[in-house]
Amino acid sequence: MHQQVTVPVFVPAFPPIVATIRDDSSGELIVNGTALPLQADSVALLRAGVIARCSATARRVKRPVRIQVTDVAGSYKLAIHPDAYVQVLNTDGTVPDPPSADLRIIGHSPCRHCHASTVLNSIICPDCGIQDPHNVQTAPASARPGSDTNVIDTALVDELLLQWSAAVDSPPRAARDLLEENSCLVTRSPQRSRPQLHFDTGQTVTIESTALLGRKPTPDPDELVAALISVIDHSFTVSKTHLLLEWLDSTLWVTDRHSANGVDLQRNGDSPTVLEPDVPFQLRDGDQVVLGELRCTVSIKTGASDRGGSRE
Repeated sequence: MHQQVTVPVFVPAFPPIVATIRDDSSGELIVNGTALPLQADSVALLRAGVIARCSATARRVKRPVRIQVTDVAGSYKLAIHPDAYVQVLNTDGTVPDPPSADLRIIGHSPCRHCHASTVLNSIICPDCGIQDPHNVQTAPASARPGSDTNVIDTALVDELLLQWSAAVDSPPRAARDLLEENSCLVTRSPQRSRPQLHFDTGQTVTIESTALLGRKPTPDPDELVAALISVIDHSFTVSKTHLLLEWLDSTLWVTDRHSANGVDLQRNGDSPTVLEPDVPFQLRDGDQVVLGELRCTVSIKTGASDRGGSRE
C-alpha cells in the first residue's frame, strides 16, 4: 500500500482580518480596513461570533481566510474555512491539509435569539429562523483607513499590552511585533492620494478603501464594504453590481462580481484580458477597464509598484 502524502495548504493573506477579544466580552473585528464593534455575553460567545463572521467572509472568497487574533489568552493566527472549520496557521502561512468535510469538527454555539445550539456556519437558526444567529456586531461597520506612515497610537498599544499581560495559555509577545504585522490597526492616516477611475462619460470616482461599483450596487448580506458607487450608464450594459474595488497597502485590486457583460482589462496596448469572476486582479496606473460599453482609465499616483496580476 502507498502511504498517503498530505500537502500543506497555503492560505492567502488577503483580505487582512484582525480581531481583538477583551476580557469584558467586547471586541473588534477589522476586515480589509472595515471595523466592526463586537459585544457578547461571554468571551466564548464572542469567539464563536468571530468565527461565524470570518466563515462568511471565507464563503465569499471561496477559500479559507487568515485571522490575527489578540485574545485574553494571548495572540495567535488562525485559518477559518468557509464551513467554519478552524486550524492554527503555521508561520509560513500554511495549514495542514484539512480532513474531508465529513471528518471535520465544526463548532456550535447558542443562537443569539432562542439559545438553541447552532452550528457556526449557519446563516439562519434552524429553530427560530433568525438570520445570522451568531452575530455579535453592536453597531454599523465603519471604514478604518490605511496608512503610509507608522505613527504609533500609544493608547491602543497600552490596551493591547493589558490584554497580553492577562495571557493564560501563552506568554505575551513583544508589542512591536504585533504592531509591525498589523500596522492598519495601530496607525493614524495622514491625507494622501487615492486611486481614481476616469470614465469616458466624464464621471470620476475615488476609491478610499473598499467599494462596490455598478448601476445600483448592493452588497451581499454578509459583505462589508466602505462605499457603494453608482456609475452613469445610458447603455444599460453595466450590471447593478458589476465589480469590487479594494485599495490596500497602496495597491488597487478589482474583482468581477459575475457581471452580465464581464470585465475586460487593457494594458499598454496589449490585447484585452477577460477577468475571471471572483478572482481579484491587481490594477496599475494607466490601465483601461471595460465594463460593457463603459470604459474607464485607472489613475494611481502613489508610486505603488509592481506587477499586476491575479492574487493567488
